[in-house]
Amino acid sequence: MAETTSRPVAVPPAPAQVCRCGAGPHPVHARLCAAGHPRPGTQLAVMHALRTVDVPPEFVHLREEVTAFLEASLTDDGGADQTPMRRRSLHEYRARIHRRTLQLDAAIELRGLFDKRGKLRVAWLQQLQSLINTAKGIDQLLGLGRRAKRVPSLEDVLSGKVELR
Repeated sequence: MAETTSRPVAVPPAPAQVCRCGAGPHPVHARLCAAGHPRPGTQLAVMHALRTVDVPPEFVHLREEVTAFLEASLTDDGGADQTPMRRRSLHEYRARIHRRTLQLDAAIELRGLFDKRGKLRVAWLQQLQSLINTAKGIDQLLGLGRRAKRVPSLEDVLSGKVELR
């Protein structure tokens, strides 16, 4: 009886991709690279939002929302061509804070104020408060603070220019 010997078959190397972490070419798996970093464009990368270049299609509306908010904010401030660069960057920061506030609010609406164990989502609420405070701070830097309502003078009331309710 003749023995058959099997030769070791060369296994092709796993596909390599240069990860943005600077670790050089290394194998890429379904969601994580070999170094444990999320692959760009995956759900995990968006969840961490550190190493993503393109967001998945289900999150494209967030970029559109930031763009719409930014355009409206710049229009209110006199237009994009009339806004200095540093002031424009404040508007961009404010638009991003607006998006994060909406994301967190939607998560609270979806998941509820209490987790599965019945505990209040304190960290989420603290983060929401922090985002709101940051937005208020940027609004004050932009000069968008509260404005006092104009109080009609007695002359305006007597002349009929203003209606009393």
